[in-house]
Amino acid sequence: MIATPDHWHSLMAKTAAQAGKDLYCEKPMGVSLQDGQAIRDAVRKHKRVFQAGTWQRSDRNFRFACELACNGYLGKIHTVEVATDGTKFTAGYKGPRNPQPPPEVPRGFDWIMWRGPAQQHPYHPARHSADWFMISDYSRGWTVNWGVHHLDIALWGCPELSTEPFEIESRVTWRNEGFTDTVYEWDATYTYANGLKLVFKDQKKLPTGCRFIGDKGWVRVDRQWAGHPGLVASEDSLLEIKLRPDDLRLYHSRHRVANFLECVRSRKDPVSDVDATHIASYLGQLTEVAGRMDQKPQWDPRNEQFIGNDEANQRLRRKMHNGWKL
Repeated sequence: MIATPDHWHSLMAKTAAQAGKDLYCEKPMGVSLQDGQAIRDAVRKHKRVFQAGTWQRSDRNFRFACELACNGYLGKIHTVEVATDGTKFTAGYKGPRNPQPPPEVPRGFDWIMWRGPAQQHPYHPARHSADWFMISDYSRGWTVNWGVHHLDIALWGCPELSTEPFEIESRVTWRNEGFTDTVYEWDATYTYANGLKLVFKDQKKLPTGCRFIGDKGWVRVDRQWAGHPGLVASEDSLLEIKLRPDDLRLYHSRHRVANFLECVRSRKDPVSDVDATHIASYLGQLTEVAGRMDQKPQWDPRNEQFIGNDEANQRLRRKMHNGWKL
């Protein structure tokens, strides 16, 4: 079970796979494109079972919304909208980046090991508190760390989003105060050659969740909480549909942990497999890269790289420090 900050995921997962271990790994797949590729390649090479923490795939509402989209009940899908919150989690540490004198490392706490492959900085408690989510040394920010959940659902219900090339137009806002330096507001559109669009925004601009929009209707799915139904559609009748015998049924998992244990025994892939999670993880990175560059780069999913854009490809990489390497 890997539940560390994101900057450790690839090193731990690759090492575990090489050692013959099956893995339950929290999302996302790391802090760079190469992190995800390393995990995927190691899992496949060593024939390991890998379940990711994208647990929405084990929820009936999410599966049903995707089945409506996949089986044509919404007509031809032309737009998929994804939104997640990035604003209320960005309080971060507001003090100076490297206060003098630096705070003392608590007795018994191995700061060097906690930091691992991340860039070297003097110790500060904000770096290993909940604020690490918004510190780019340890996380790619909310477009990735939380965006991966609903981007994953978008790909499940509309697989074409992950197989065809697209152009990205993205605008992002980030804070650079204290330690908080990751994107917290964004507005991105991925446009495909056939006119299909993936719209990815923060909660200020769209309701959270994933909405599949076709020429016959739409369905939006999100997590359920008090006062929120979780599943809504353009017509209530869509929510009463019974799938036909010949319709595509998506992977049915009642619980992510039970599903993982079942697959450890059967050696089959779990519902949140390594390939799907890798793609959902890097989609959020593309929003950040394109937004920081203020360009409209084109993405080639087959080769997993920007087309003819060395700067954008380099921004997807993340150097490892302190002697660590994949």
